[in-house]
Amino acid sequence: PMPAVVVRPSNIYGPYDKFDFAVSHVTAALVRRVAERQAPVEVWGTGQDIRDLVYVDDFIDGMLGAFATDLPYLAVNPCAGEGYSVRQILDTLLRVDDYRDADVRFDASRPSTMPVRLMENRMARELFGFEAKTPLDEG
Repeated sequence: PMPAVVVRPSNIYGPYDKFDFAVSHVTAALVRRVAERQAPVEVWGTGQDIRDLVYVDDFIDGMLGAFATDLPYLAVNPCAGEGYSVRQILDTLLRVDDYRDADVRFDASRPSTMPVRLMENRMARELFGFEAKTPLDEG
C-alpha cells in the first residue's frame, strides 16, 4: 500500500483568504463587511451556527507536523478544536476593528450550512504536539 497523509482542515482564516463575496466563507465575508464599514452589516442565518476556526499559520504548522510523522497512513485534523458562533466571530471583528455603531442585521431567511461544525484535534496533539496558538481576536 502507498503511504498517505490526509489532512482535514477546519475553517481556515487569515491573510490571502477569499474575500470575494461570491466565493468567500463566513469569516472572510464578515471581515470584508466590517473592514468596508458596510451599513447595514448583513449576516446570513441567525448567527448561532458554530464554526471551528484555525488561523492559517497554525494550520500550516499542523500540516508540517502531519507530514513529518513516519506513520504509513494518517488522517488527522489540525484544527483549533474550539467553536465560535457566527455572532461571536462578528462581535470579535467589530471590537477589534473598532466599528462601534454597526447596524448588524441577521437574516434567518437566507441559507446557512451545518448548524455545528466542530473538529477533534486530540490526535494531532498527541502524535505531533499540535496546538492552535493564535486566538481569534489576534488572528
